[in-house]
Amino acid sequence: MKDRIIPSTMIFRTLPLKKALEHIRNAGYEKAELCVVPGWVDHYDVRNATPEKLAEAISTVAASGVRIVAVNFGLSWLDEAGNIDYDMDRIARNALNLTSALGAKVMTFAAGRIPPDGKRQNWLKKIAGRNAELADLAAARGVTLSIEAPHKRSIAEQPEDIAAYWADQIDSIKVTLDPAHMTYAGANAAEIAGSLAYRCAHAHLRDAVKGNSLLQYGEGCVDFRAYISAIVQGGYTGDFSMEFPTESEEEGVARLNHAKDFFAKLYSEAEGGC
Repeated sequence: MKDRIIPSTMIFRTLPLKKALEHIRNAGYEKAELCVVPGWVDHYDVRNATPEKLAEAISTVAASGVRIVAVNFGLSWLDEAGNIDYDMDRIARNALNLTSALGAKVMTFAAGRIPPDGKRQNWLKKIAGRNAELADLAAARGVTLSIEAPHKRSIAEQPEDIAAYWADQIDSIKVTLDPAHMTYAGANAAEIAGSLAYRCAHAHLRDAVKGNSLLQYGEGCVDFRAYISAIVQGGYTGDFSMEFPTESEEEGVARLNHAKDFFAKLYSEAEGGC
């Protein structure tokens, strides 16, 4: 199991991509998830992508010795009024171009913002339609579209909201799971993960308590063994990304080292696998 636990570049969100990958490789990792959230994790400019910027990103990743297995793309389809943001088509295609060019097999998309009272069903239908179109484009490129739902402060935060979200999604759309978002909402992460494991295309690892998902591993109440076991028992054979933000290079290095030690101890040789 330890070989399936990898970093996300979110850990070094304030650094350029080249430097983030350098720290990840120096920590001994050969695989990573690439996080791209405009204005927050600017490891690739999906809003203003050009062939030259794409070539630069490909070159940077190739030179790093780190293989990108998934791309986490953090924008959603609807604006605050619930209107479809058609500019997102271009941005999503830019993210898909990046994912495909890097040889990553999964692109994670956001669930969407919280709707006003009385608008949920209408918003869900709009989101499902846009997700289906993007999933078809992704499949043609050999990429799986995966939605991060559950997610805190989103249209799919609470258990009943999660169920409603997935009721509208076509079968080819998969889920990216993260125990911190479920725990933040006061839900049982292993239980919800188990119910969606059959649909899992990627998984995150972050610790949390209700109302706080910015804790170091071991400071929260996530039962990582139970969470990971629930997903694996559902048939998932992919990687688990350690995904948490930091505010400086020094903090990123320290927290990555802590994370590596935490999971090495959790899955020690004496204990065996999951």
